[in-house]
Amino acid sequence: MTKPHKQTAIAIAVVAAILIGYFVLNKEDDSGYQSDPTGNNPDPNNPTVFNPSLAAERLYDAMKESGTDENAVMAVLQTVSVSNMKAVFGKFGKRSYNKQLGNQLNFSPFFSLPLEPLNVWFKEELSSKSYETIRIKYQSLNLF
Repeated sequence: MTKPHKQTAIAIAVVAAILIGYFVLNKEDDSGYQSDPTGNNPDPNNPTVFNPSLAAERLYDAMKESGTDENAVMAVLQTVSVSNMKAVFGKFGKRSYNKQLGNQLNFSPFFSLPLEPLNVWFKEELSSKSYETIRIKYQSLNLF
């Protein structure tokens, strides 16, 4: 290989290494999370706007299938203040829920599943200890 070809090959390798390093080290978080699971960052130096829709969807995603991810539910609720919980309830709304199976499976072509609010989902999906914890935390709202 001649000297100019060797220098060109080295320059291309250096540029490629820099680009690879940039994309590996600057990987963006595409999970939907901001600083915390609800987008409600308690850090006053880095304020963000509370996102009740994101919190409601995270709760739904953690509970919609059989085998609720209770840790994910509790992680979301850890950052939802009492004053923000009504907004989360409102965004969650009422969603179809199969109380017998604890999920959204419906085997009847003639009947739809009943629509249940978030407090019913909590009561049915969480352990009694976790349910009691959140019931006490948000008791002033009279939602449970």
